[in-house]
Amino acid sequence: MCDNNCDFTTSKKALLEKGENNCLLNKSFKLMKNSIIYYINQLSKEFGDAYKTTPTNERNKMNVIIEGLIAGLHDSILMDCHKLSDIPFLLIVQKKDSSDNNVYDLGEIDNNTKINSSYGSIRYLYPNKLSHSINSSVVCNQITQETLFYYINSFTLLYDPKKSSLKIRIGYCNYTLPTKTYIYPLNLERSNCYFKTYELIPDSEDSIWDDEFLICDYISDITKNNNDLTYMIADLDNSVLKCESTDNLIRTKLALLKLTGKEYI
Repeated sequence: MCDNNCDFTTSKKALLEKGENNCLLNKSFKLMKNSIIYYINQLSKEFGDAYKTTPTNERNKMNVIIEGLIAGLHDSILMDCHKLSDIPFLLIVQKKDSSDNNVYDLGEIDNNTKINSSYGSIRYLYPNKLSHSINSSVVCNQITQETLFYYINSFTLLYDPKKSSLKIRIGYCNYTLPTKTYIYPLNLERSNCYFKTYELIPDSEDSIWDDEFLICDYISDITKNNNDLTYMIADLDNSVLKCESTDNLIRTKLALLKLTGKEYI
């Protein structure tokens, strides 16, 4: 294990800032999950009860719920009026060309793994990362010392109000050693990134929204029978676990810094 003589105050401040960023990210991922759960509850509340009258404007009601979900996901990365979390986030609203074809698409995916083989008309939004570089005048073995805590997944949303659909492409990065001459990449290596597209809310035809029985079947399909929704929630749970383990790691590094006056990789 390699240690560095360092400026105690500078290193402590840097670690505390990383700890604060990690806490903000943890809060963001929890709020994103809460937004999805609230969306499911809203579907149940709006469409779960038996219809007493003929359905009217049901697609519009569905779009209001979807747009509430999108707003909730976006607001999850807004920590306060002045600070954003480091989660890359992009929303695209579907448009039609003169031939009534979709202008935007998220590329081709493998139906089993959900992994993208192309980015379609919307380029990849690459993940971010939370890391900490040791501030020192001494460099062990002439290697830049940077602790990578975790990669921060990116989120690209494609919303189609005409079809009441929402697709989400998530960007990931593999935890592999880089080909460069330093321990962890100072810049994220794009060759290690991959992307998955989840159909959180599939397309729906107009005929569905005129029949109360078809509506109930559709709501069941996009909630309890929707594997992509389950995967999305599980993905956010994994992100929360990364944040919590990183919190323990940063606390340990701060304790070692206070005890020894040195930083350790």
